[in-house]
Amino acid sequence: MRTEGLTFEAHEIGATFRTLGRTVSETDIVTFVNLCGFTEPLFMDMEYVARESVGGEVRVVAPVLEGDTLTVEVEVAEKRETKKLDRGIVTYRHRVQNQRAELVLEATVQRMIRRAGR
Repeated sequence: MRTEGLTFEAHEIGATFRTLGRTVSETDIVTFVNLCGFTEPLFMDMEYVARESVGGEVRVVAPVLEGDTLTVEVEVAEKRETKKLDRGIVTYRHRVQNQRAELVLEATVQRMIRRAGR
């Protein structure tokens, strides 16, 4: 198990990582909703999600319920250098699955990553 992050150079396009599973409790859901203020239909009404396009870089596929155990598969999709020599941009594709290997969320995220020796 890795205990520190990868540098920009160490990221290989196509590399895939999987997180450990975590079971979602009722407390997790309540804390998440209240902390972030997510009280809109997107997070509580799957019929609304089906009718209205979520769009953007996050796609909600199915609800996450109390008792679900989630894992995330993260793929390095692309990387590019920046004008600054001490960093680069890495694009990751996240696929969140429940204990039945059902996809519940997909997301594409870009992160600025430090370069080695900088």
